[in-house]
Amino acid sequence: MTPAAEFLIYVLEVYRHYKGLSEPGVVILFDRHGVFDYVLEAYPALQVEGDQAIIEGIDGFIAEH
Repeated sequence: MTPAAEFLIYVLEVYRHYKGLSEPGVVILFDRHGVFDYVLEAYPALQVEGDQAIIEGIDGFIAEH
């Protein structure tokens, strides 16, 4: 597994925990709004951010898409 893929899984779990979502729920949400692609494309920048900044970034991305 690539470091970017491992990070994507980490982000998925962190977001799920912060938002109180089920695993299927967060996967559906990420898929519906293109968050998987966003995280993979933004991986170099996101990997140095804290969890709260990542959550806020994803929330902003979802709001725009």
